[in-house]
Amino acid sequence: PGQVRDMVLPTLIRSLLDGQRFPMSEGSQTRDYIYVDDLVQALLLASKEPLAIGRVINVGSGTSSSMKDVAKIAAGIIGEDAEDLLDIGKLGYRANEIMEYRVSSVLASELLNWRAKTSLYDGLRMTVEYYRSVC
Repeated sequence: PGQVRDMVLPTLIRSLLDGQRFPMSEGSQTRDYIYVDDLVQALLLASKEPLAIGRVINVGSGTSSSMKDVAKIAAGIIGEDAEDLLDIGKLGYRANEIMEYRVSSVLASELLNWRAKTSLYDGLRMTVEYYRSVC
């Protein structure tokens, strides 16, 4: 919720909620999504931890999901045959596309006693609910 509109998740969700087709690549690239509440919790913990000063602390779920799977999960949450609006494979991959992106949150776990608590499904469900409420 609240992510800038030109990013893939807001664009995907808004398109499907509006009943518009969503052209995308084959979707085999993977991303490690984290729900905003989990990110904020990590930031708050880091702000209170003196050993975090000057450190790069990655936060993520530790699990990569394909963009195709993410799109299908979001469409399933939206319902009403939203998956039929996914034009999977209509677009090519972007130049210099990063095909796999996963974050190691080991330092966040050790230093902050932090881990992501929100599942991909629940994060997408809450994000869809957010966009339903603001559209």
